[in-house]
Amino acid sequence: MKKNSLRIIGFVLVVISFITCKNVEYNTLEQILPDGLSTEINPYGKAPLTAQIKAHALQEMKWSYTIAGNSPVTRKSDNFSSNLIIDVIGLYANTENLVEITLEDSKGKSFVDSIYIQTDTLPDAFPEISILKMNANAMQTGMHLCDFAFGVKGKFHSTPFVFDNEGQIRWYLDLSSKELWSAPMNFNAEGNLIFGSRYHLYEYDLMGNEINAWNVDPYFVHHEVIELPNGNIVAAVGKKNTFINNGEELVSSGDDFIIEFNPSKEKIVNEWDLREVLDVDRPGMSKDVKTGDWYHMNAIEYSESDNTLIVSGKHQGVVKVDWDNNLKWIFAPHKGWGKSGKDGDGFETKNYLLTALDSNGEAYNDSIQMGYVSDTVFDWPWSQHAPVLDEDGDVFLFDNGLLRHFSPPPGYSRLVEYRIDDQAKTVQQIWDYGKERGTELFSAIISDVDLLSNSNILGTFGFLRSNDKHYGRIIELSYPDNNEIFEAELIFKDAFGNGYLEWGQIDILYRSERIDFNQK
Repeated sequence: MKKNSLRIIGFVLVVISFITCKNVEYNTLEQILPDGLSTEINPYGKAPLTAQIKAHALQEMKWSYTIAGNSPVTRKSDNFSSNLIIDVIGLYANTENLVEITLEDSKGKSFVDSIYIQTDTLPDAFPEISILKMNANAMQTGMHLCDFAFGVKGKFHSTPFVFDNEGQIRWYLDLSSKELWSAPMNFNAEGNLIFGSRYHLYEYDLMGNEINAWNVDPYFVHHEVIELPNGNIVAAVGKKNTFINNGEELVSSGDDFIIEFNPSKEKIVNEWDLREVLDVDRPGMSKDVKTGDWYHMNAIEYSESDNTLIVSGKHQGVVKVDWDNNLKWIFAPHKGWGKSGKDGDGFETKNYLLTALDSNGEAYNDSIQMGYVSDTVFDWPWSQHAPVLDEDGDVFLFDNGLLRHFSPPPGYSRLVEYRIDDQAKTVQQIWDYGKERGTELFSAIISDVDLLSNSNILGTFGFLRSNDKHYGRIIELSYPDNNEIFEAELIFKDAFGNGYLEWGQIDILYRSERIDFNQK
């Protein structure tokens, strides 16, 4: 009896204690956080302009913070917790950053504190950023994510970074430990970055934490990683021990496969072999076909409306394939297309070529169809990158213009929009920008085009040279009238190369995106 009485008394005391704690009225932050706040800069060692603030609260709270400055960053969490972990993203470099933190309880009562976070200087090798033009009221909000890599004596060290509208770098991810190019950067549904590096697919959050690393050997990832609506990942890859007949001999080939990877099952669930559906020994826009680099896949866009892939190959053109690797069309100059197959013994690919139409819907003459000349309102894309679909199904591309009309002299690069009729196998040019600026924006390799949510167009001219200056330009345009809303120039320092204009010796800006660190 005595033991039971003691148990009841103990239980009552616990309940009273719990009720008392629940009803405590906290008036200061010091009361809620008796142990205060602890701050760790760059907690995962790869994102130096981030910090993590931790605290234990005596009741559940939600948080928000603002990094003060000319381009402030405000982020928040809508989840209540007593164990607070606050990820701070977007600090200024070489600055004692003022960060204002607000905690709010379930009754809406707020508590505010300010802390200072000192950051280190940026590495000297980052590019010099100048804002050449800006109409902030007409721009898509956010900062500028640059898919950037340093050329380091024949290798690329990927270091994507974000700069604000004043040209200040506010975030970067140091992936130099991988010693191989890690690109391009795309976002998944969780808001994390996904990308490939050689035989791996990776997922990182903006704090620099490696969430996942998946080995996809014998495939090596090249130039594209995207997430599908179902959460699977599609990647442009090469495959070990694959060959083509280049018309003279068997040579090892690369960058001509696509894989679909299921992250939850950690397995490859589909494969596309582009050798089966394209002409592997067509000279196209490159002589590299003789060395096996006949296609050089550099981008993939998923078409949800018909469950197909639109695939860009720098040396051949753009093609559409379905989920069973059936060829739907080829978007390229008509010159030189023959039989498909790694040995050239497949079907005739020329039957899948899109016919170019003028603005009246009439087919152009053979000289234009073949790609020898262009019309004032139509030209094929040349060594293109970055196909993207708009909501009406039109295809936007970055037309590099390399070897335009099969000629080597430098010309111009364009952002360009095409309308493709899948059934009739025709194509019309709808819009473009860049030709009028000539060699100033001629980017022979890499580069990007994006469609912004405010209906503007974002162009990345990632590889420009003039008067020994090596640089990139990021331009936001109103569409379709081509008013230049924003233009930034990034002058590369090429600090770690050998002074040669060669792959892996020079810095490159592959793509850029608009990213908003603020959470309203």
